Amino acid sequence: MSSTANLMEVKAKHIYDQSVDAVFKKFGNKTSIERKFKELGARNINVETCKLTKTSLVMVVNREIPVNAPSLLKKFLGEWNLAHQEEHWKGIAGKSYQGNFKIGIKGVPVTITGKMVLTGDEKGCTNDVTLTIESGIPLLGKKLAEFVGQTSVAEMQREYEHIKASMVTVKPVSAKPVPKTATGKTVKTPDAKASTNKPVAAKTAAAKQTIKPAGAKPSAKSVAAKPVAKKVAKKVAKKTDVSEPAAKKAQTKPASKPATAKKTATASKNKSE
Repeated sequence: MSSTANLMEVKAKHIYDQSVDAVFKKFGNKTSIERKFKELGARNINVETCKLTKTSLVMVVNREIPVNAPSLLKKFLGEWNLAHQEEHWKGIAGKSYQGNFKIGIKGVPVTITGKMVLTGDEKGCTNDVTLTIESGIPLLGKKLAEFVGQTSVAEMQREYEHIKASMVTVKPVSAKPVPKTATGKTVKTPDAKASTNKPVAAKTAAAKQTIKPAGAKPSAKSVAAKPVAKKVAKKVAKKTDVSEPAAKKAQTKPASKPATAKKTATASKNKSE
């Protein structure tokens, strides 16, 4: 921003992520222009002309804008001021566009002129803006030009932010396609919980197979082992039968008396006689 005498010059650079053609079309969209000025606080917006082609744009718009001027400049600026804006653009599609504009404020001895150069490609573009504010009145002319210049810079920044935000589009999240079989039938995706329980179920099934129920039929090995067990039992029984008579004889044979007991019995018999 520079100022000499009753003249002020302001420069700005606005960068967009959209293509140069997309931004140029946005500049010349009547609905977007009306919405922009309304959201920025203007009233009684009237787009008189909005002629847009692939390489040109002519726009004329009137609106009332709010101004909070200092007491020193209130005799020049009211609370609401009628602004008349004209823009003329020409350029080459897909490359660059150049526009000249002029803004006049009714009853205010200030003129605003400017130039815009929009350049870029399909990936993005830049709009270089130059504003010139000039006042023809003495003494307070410089103060008036500075105030209008500062207000214009703030307004220009807000316009840029509004346009940039309005051009951002949110892409919808596409749903994942459901797999299909060769017959065209939809295949259900297995539940995560069900898949995690599969190993446990397999182990349980294996455990069931190893545990034989009480009423289960004997295996081939156990059936083959029965005859052998019977033969062993018979042999043990025979041995037991042979030993039994010896055991009985041992039980029935009277125990022999000791020799000392026999002598004692004979002595006692002699004494009694």
